[in-house]
Amino acid sequence: MAKKIVNTNGVEDAELIEAPAVTVLPPEIEERVDKEISLAIVEVNYTDDFIRKMKEEFLPMTINGQQDKEGYLNLQAVRKQVKQARILVEKTFKRGREIAQLEVKKWITKQNEIVGEIKAVEKALEEKEDAWEQERDRLKEIERQRIERQGMERMKDMVKFGAEMQGDSWVLGEVCYEIMLVKSADPEIYQTIYNDFEAQFNLNEAEKRAAKEKADREALELKQAQESIQRREKELQEQQEKMAKQLKELRLKTRSAALESLGMGKNATGSLWIYGDQCAEVADLQERSDEEWEVILADLNAGIARIREQGKERERIREVFAARLPLLKKWSSNGQSVYAKGDIWGTVEDLVKLSEDEFQELLKENDAYLKDREAQKEKQHQLDLEKARIEGVGKSRREMLKAINGEAGISDFELGSVSPEQWERDLGIATKLHEKRQKDLADQKERERQELLGDRQRYEEVVAALKSLSIPSFKSGFYRTKIGIIRDFIDGLK
Repeated sequence: MAKKIVNTNGVEDAELIEAPAVTVLPPEIEERVDKEISLAIVEVNYTDDFIRKMKEEFLPMTINGQQDKEGYLNLQAVRKQVKQARILVEKTFKRGREIAQLEVKKWITKQNEIVGEIKAVEKALEEKEDAWEQERDRLKEIERQRIERQGMERMKDMVKFGAEMQGDSWVLGEVCYEIMLVKSADPEIYQTIYNDFEAQFNLNEAEKRAAKEKADREALELKQAQESIQRREKELQEQQEKMAKQLKELRLKTRSAALESLGMGKNATGSLWIYGDQCAEVADLQERSDEEWEVILADLNAGIARIREQGKERERIREVFAARLPLLKKWSSNGQSVYAKGDIWGTVEDLVKLSEDEFQELLKENDAYLKDREAQKEKQHQLDLEKARIEGVGKSRREMLKAINGEAGISDFELGSVSPEQWERDLGIATKLHEKRQKDLADQKERERQELLGDRQRYEEVVAALKSLSIPSFKSGFYRTKIGIIRDFIDGLK
């Protein structure tokens, strides 16, 4: 299909021939590709019948919960077999695509060569077009910058006169001109505009001077009155602050003495009086009323008495705990909780609360538990040794199966548990099956080779028949050319 090309001036320049898109393979190529794919499928021996049987046999497999380890191992072994099949098929089909990829690469190489030549012509024309447009834009920019500079200078005049922008105009009193006119007018016209703004500016300045003189007189009188009032207020405030300071110092001194008598002391910053979790802010000593301070002091007294009683109880608990914990073998503590048998037994207080008889029973129970645990560990050690021996036998047997492309489908432990007699029978059967598969595969490849040889023989017979044809001679140059093309084609057949 031809597609018309129109230049920037709307003139038709040329016609571009659009190649039809290839959406389907030609029949002869599709037949060749189908045949190559069929041979690849036969090579890996994964036909539709094989896929169907694999789905029927493997997809129904399940794992019955976390306790079904045997089902899990069986499914895992089958999944690995399926994965090996999938990898083999992927490698075979990837090898078949390599020729097609080389063909695509050759097309792309030629495309890049031709497109590069066309782009060179296109770029030369584009550079000339860009040069013309850049020169046009440069001249426009020079004129625009001149107008902008002129506008900035004239804007300074407007600002100097005190004019304001209102909408699209400069306004000063009764004088009003459009902003664009002020910016772009010729010098003669702008001089008239300048004179109008200057006259209005001079009139405004005279009015401002008169108003300022009046305002300065009124401001001076107001300032003198305010300064007199401020002096009187400051003297009164200083007297009040002095009395308040003396009262705070007296309160702080008497109330600090009361806190010292309770055994309290100041913190590092000096902002708090503290005793254990009891505290009072220094600011409260100065600011609180007498009634509020009495309540605070009573609360602090009660809290400090409670802290002292708690300290005595903690000391008693610490002494009892320090005597009992070392007697309990394998027990430990983080200072709050007590740990035994790999878990939290209780708190430090729980251990201290036990009577002496209860504590002795706990000692006997712990000793019996440790003795029983040692016996269980020895028994488990013997079981682990036997299991390791059986798994070693299973691993060696699994390697023997891999040598003949076989898989047990069970764990190493289960494979090692099979009796020697049964193992010899199973290995013999697996070996015979492997040998039969190898022979079947060799026979299949031989049959395919024979079929390919038969196709080649028929092709050679057709070529021989074409070459034996008697082609008449013609006097006409047109027909002699056609006959020559036919003869060259037949001579080129192999």
